[in-house]
Amino acid sequence: VDAPTREEQESDDPVVAAASDADLALDLCVPGACVACSPTTQLWYLRRNTRGAVRVRGFTIRQDSLESIREWIDWLPLPSRLRWLDAKSNSLSTEDIRRFVTHAPMLERLKAHSVSDLAAVSELQHLHTLWIATCDAVEPPGLASVLTMPSLRCLSLSHMSITRWNTTVGVLSAVRATSALSTLDVLTYAVNDTHGNPFLINRAVFPNLDELLVNVQPDDMSLADQVASQNLKLFAGPFGDSHPMSSLKHFRSFAQGSRSEEVGRRLAALRDSRGRASLETLSSNGDTAVVNAFLQSVDRYNSLRHLGFRDT
Repeated sequence: VDAPTREEQESDDPVVAAASDADLALDLCVPGACVACSPTTQLWYLRRNTRGAVRVRGFTIRQDSLESIREWIDWLPLPSRLRWLDAKSNSLSTEDIRRFVTHAPMLERLKAHSVSDLAAVSELQHLHTLWIATCDAVEPPGLASVLTMPSLRCLSLSHMSITRWNTTVGVLSAVRATSALSTLDVLTYAVNDTHGNPFLINRAVFPNLDELLVNVQPDDMSLADQVASQNLKLFAGPFGDSHPMSSLKHFRSFAQGSRSEEVGRRLAALRDSRGRASLETLSSNGDTAVVNAFLQSVDRYNSLRHLGFRDT
């Protein structure tokens, strides 16, 4: 109903283009699995080949199969205005990524369970957020191509090998490559995989980072030593008085360590330009020491907006 034309969506007039841009988001259950969603799903299958399909801005794929990717992607008008795709149940192949490049060239946010060919992702020239749940098969060349994407700003990787990560960062450093990332979230696995080396973050490679989450060991300050910056707004892990964390607004603890109480007091001592306690978010996975120390030390009038604690 009242579907915009392609000319309107591609108009040089910003008012016309904004008014006609894609605005429909679909988050439907697996077909036939949900009585509540069935009428909407049936209506969508009936209308998706009509002119109104140009309104689709994003959708979630809940089936892990090649057929489900084709079923959701191949019907898109060429080129579509699709901006985000949640395929976190799907393992994406090179062919799938090429489908996205063809059918969704304006894709900005992508979630996937795994991606077999990370290098292919770099062809998505407008992508600024990438989330991958399983990275145990990721190789350094593909990772390097993603880290150096000019458009990418936010990257979340889970089950990432520390050795492969460090190899990739080492190569990028050697060739003086830089990443445009501002937000990096890495959940590593196999702590013994480090061979005694810390998780590597080179500020020359990542000059724009202001949000960094890595599940380092509770007492390992090597990450803070590498990335300590007055521009850092979000961080996870211990840090000391020598680390300039004056801009820190959000903090997460993955596990309790011998430095937890000390970190909690340091978080309470952070101040904004008005001299007020500045931490806004504190999240903890089983680290009662950092939470207790912060609450006991922080001023009554402070900036805390969210306190999250999970007893693991």
